Amino acid sequence: EQQRDFNLSSVGETMSVLLDRRGRKPGQLAGRSPYMQAVHVSAPDHLLGQLTALTLTEAHTNSLAAVLATQTEGADPARELSV
Repeated sequence: EQQRDFNLSSVGETMSVLLDRRGRKPGQLAGRSPYMQAVHVSAPDHLLGQLTALTLTEAHTNSLAAVLATQTEGADPARELSV
């Protein structure tokens, strides 16, 4: 319950995520937030291994869904979350 609540509180945030593996679905990459939350995003393969600005859009029990920050109106992809 605490993890779900924390994940919900992260929705709408833009943060840097290291995309370190392919996701379960075609065209999906996955990584971890600065808070070690699992994050998945539809993104091109050339971003694999890159620190990428993502905007968190959905919270699930064990993960977060995101979009590339450049796809979010008004997002600042240079903004990083300090931990």
